[in-house]
Amino acid sequence: MPPAVTEPAHKDTSRYFAETGPLLEMKDVTKSFGGLKVITGINFSVAKGELLCLIGPNGAGKSTIFKMIIGEYPPTSGKIIFNNREITKLPMHRRAEAGISIKMQIPCIFAEMTAYDNMRVALQYRVPRDQLKDEIERLLDKVGFTGDTSREVKNLSHGEIQWLEIAMALGSRPSLLLLDEPTAGMGPNETEKTAELVLALNAEGVTTVVVEHDMAFIRQIAKRVIVLHYGTVFAEGTMEEIEANEDVVRIYLGEL
Repeated sequence: MPPAVTEPAHKDTSRYFAETGPLLEMKDVTKSFGGLKVITGINFSVAKGELLCLIGPNGAGKSTIFKMIIGEYPPTSGKIIFNNREITKLPMHRRAEAGISIKMQIPCIFAEMTAYDNMRVALQYRVPRDQLKDEIERLLDKVGFTGDTSREVKNLSHGEIQWLEIAMALGSRPSLLLLDEPTAGMGPNETEKTAELVLALNAEGVTTVVVEHDMAFIRQIAKRVIVLHYGTVFAEGTMEEIEANEDVVRIYLGEL
């Protein structure tokens, strides 16, 4: 059972949406697998242009929430609203067309193909053929990919693979970018570079939601943080507010 919380977990977040309004809304969303309920009444919104971080221990429901947003998992109940339109039952490809893109936790690329050909596959139906090469180069430059694009992906470094996947996710020019553990397996320098990339993308207006375990990375990028526990919102606020919450410090920050 979740530990007792000595002060209310939910705060008034209306200040985050006063100017721009929400791009994404999760309304009383639950998810069960068989008789096991893994998400229980999730409610949160993401403002247009916001950078939101979701943290919490393994099993808290972070990746499950992402999979419900992109349509891989249907919610058991509740509603998902994107850009003022309910998408709860919308197929995955229609959500992608609507402007939602994701970099998955587990790489979703063709390891036997080159970095360039992976980009080509991601963009071939979105970019005219005569513009494809320039767009691939633009996106790889944007994410700071400096590897050899003619190398097979299986021969790239872990950091290069992560940046390649972010570039592929940006190929649809999304209005909502979901990043599931973008720094997993990275060293300190690669992690810092990725933090700079996420902040730069958000500064350009890309609404971004990040799931991550690396708290040093979260501290670099966080503007608002939601802490998840047992499939519920345990706490939310700025990084300063989260780190000042004794319950969060006691239960999470020493573990993440």
